[in-house]
Amino acid sequence: MISPESIQNVRERVRLSDLMREECDLKRSGSRWVCGCPFHGERTPSCFVNDDTNTFHCFGCGESGDAISYVMRSKGFAFAESVEYLAAKAGIDLVRIGREGKAAHSPDHERKEQLVRALTEAHRYFRWCYERAPEVVQSYIMSRGLTPAAVDAFGIGFAPVGGDSLVSWLRKAGVSDDVAVISGLLKRDQSGQLRPSFRGRLQFPIVSERNQVVGFGGRLVPALYTDGRERPKYINSLESPLYRKHKTLYGLPVAMRAIRERGEVYVVEGYLDVVGLWQVGVRNVVACCGTALTSEHGDRLARLVRRVVLLFDGDDAGRVAAARAFKTVANLAVDVWVSFLPEGEDPDDLARRLGAGTEDFLSALPRRSLLSAFLDEQFRRHGGEDMTGPVARSAIGEEIRQVLAGVTRDVVRHDLEREAASRLRIDPGLMALGGRTDGIESRDRVSSEEGGRWVEMPSETSRGRLTAVEQQLLLAVMAQWETLPAVVLADPRVCGVMSPSVLEFLGELRAVVAEESGRDAEKRARVKDVLRSRGGEWIELWRRSRTMAAASGTDPTKWYDDCVRACRRQQMVGVLIEIERQIEQSNDESARAVLLGRKLDMRRQLDRLTPR
Repeated sequence: MISPESIQNVRERVRLSDLMREECDLKRSGSRWVCGCPFHGERTPSCFVNDDTNTFHCFGCGESGDAISYVMRSKGFAFAESVEYLAAKAGIDLVRIGREGKAAHSPDHERKEQLVRALTEAHRYFRWCYERAPEVVQSYIMSRGLTPAAVDAFGIGFAPVGGDSLVSWLRKAGVSDDVAVISGLLKRDQSGQLRPSFRGRLQFPIVSERNQVVGFGGRLVPALYTDGRERPKYINSLESPLYRKHKTLYGLPVAMRAIRERGEVYVVEGYLDVVGLWQVGVRNVVACCGTALTSEHGDRLARLVRRVVLLFDGDDAGRVAAARAFKTVANLAVDVWVSFLPEGEDPDDLARRLGAGTEDFLSALPRRSLLSAFLDEQFRRHGGEDMTGPVARSAIGEEIRQVLAGVTRDVVRHDLEREAASRLRIDPGLMALGGRTDGIESRDRVSSEEGGRWVEMPSETSRGRLTAVEQQLLLAVMAQWETLPAVVLADPRVCGVMSPSVLEFLGELRAVVAEESGRDAEKRARVKDVLRSRGGEWIELWRRSRTMAAASGTDPTKWYDDCVRACRRQQMVGVLIEIERQIEQSNDESARAVLLGRKLDMRRQLDRLTPR
């Protein structure tokens, strides 16, 4: 644990205006600085930085805090990570304490510092070699379309084929042989001699979010070898106390600003894919380091963005990879979509072919849910969707239910259940965690209020489950059941996306309110009868609405306004899906161009409606 004194030292010694100046254009405004807010788009700068208090405040979005909270928000770090990041930038030695409050000396921390020095020195060496690389290497770099700006931005270097100069370089820098081996830079041959692990390769440094080199990815330069032996295209650093593949994303420090600005990130497979897209203006892109997307990768990205888009090749291997990713990311706190590239092309190929038009092309690619990709693969294995019978659908449904059992967010799990049920052509109630998908109907027990107490009764699964937007609307309506139903029924923006059962319920509420005879208690009893007839999900919503409305500071009217925006988003998503269907089916290039323009415009509108 970091000592309170160290934390306070970081707060006092790190000047926030200097820190924010790395990404923001600060201008003097009286005794303070003003800049465009780094956390939301705006035309007129509304973020003020005060050197006296070493704090910032944005009058546009309300974000405020000190240097530590700024790093937490801008980089998605946890508190301790932010303190360590700032201490490293400012050259502050952090004191760590144990449970009893005494200073704790960590051998692991010292070893990590040694590894950082070794990898930093190796990066200097690879950059030095790059500047002196033979002509065949320069020709290869030109053939790959790598620009000097990209090489500098990503710190690309070169590891020569022969010689042991890296060994002597590290020793002169004071790096011990043991540390060099642990870092993966060197290895011992059969005779016990030290040899470089990387030879004849372009070196892509893997940089942590603290801007420390933690490993390397080496890409073979084929022309350097003429002996005909097969060699792996890529070699990655071995895992070490600094480098964990399942947690590390290549290119994240370079992409961080673009990711925050755009609210989404593309995830690709290779280092050159990241660099190639960056060169043509697609800068919100990262890559996994020699492994598939993991839940740790997803958790890291979820702190930064609303959407993650996986870019896969459109061949069988790409579609299998997308199907596997569904099980990994189903429970992430971020929406994950997949887009398939034209078969035979990777992102780097695409960038070299389309140049500046790559970003528009990627934005126009159809985006599919990972559940949809998973179901596609399952149906393919069973001979096609039309050929998949009830026994196979039952097996697929059971596999999906096992994955969804780990999804902790009720609304997410509910929407995934509905999507799966639609594709499997079964009742949505059978996909629920308490149900079964083998054709045996499940009967959930739900509560109903009688005589002031709640008793159990069977639910009606035949009505189907409510969508997230419908639940949001019903919470608002139930909190204001005497006034809001008539308003909703007169609002086509909302009615257009509601199911018949929700509209029927609104009509019944309006009829109860319109009754001239009857006391308030009798009307409330009628409302409860209406709820009882609809089952447990509706009764539970009624309970939630009453609890939420009773809480101080709540505004049920705002709930409805939020619902209207959610309905508009849902309608626009429906339009986007239809446009994508037309794009896929159209063979007319001019018509496709018009549709792509409509899609881009619609997506921009949708982004403006989506809360960040």
